[in-house]
Amino acid sequence: MASKKHKDWVRHRAKCNLKGVFRELVCVIEKDIETFAALPYEEREGLGRYKCKSDEAVATIGEIDGSNNFLHGRKLSCVRVIRKTRSIKAYFGNDLIFKAVPQWNSGTLECDLFIDDEVYSLWQLSEKAIGDLLFS
Repeated sequence: MASKKHKDWVRHRAKCNLKGVFRELVCVIEKDIETFAALPYEEREGLGRYKCKSDEAVATIGEIDGSNNFLHGRKLSCVRVIRKTRSIKAYFGNDLIFKAVPQWNSGTLECDLFIDDEVYSLWQLSEKAIGDLLFS
């Protein structure tokens, strides 16, 4: 029996573009930040609190203070995920973390997310983008 995702390949393929993948990636990042915030203080190793602020083309993920304001200037503690014309790029401070390009795979009916020649999932891109920020 075909999976629900394969039955709905048209909808999945329609989202397999920079705008759709960017939106989905931001949702995964926001969920990962919520999961991190819900961890007990000891499991977070006493690390900070974070939030994601985004629009249609840029997501900024950074450490926040007690008033839920971004702390700028500390440890370059900011990740930016940017939807460009041909790719989605993530930066930690000024350093490029990755450049991802979505491509529809007709064989698997999946949206493959390429970094160089390797395929990644949305969750792997989220970890690449914010893993060092959350756990540094």
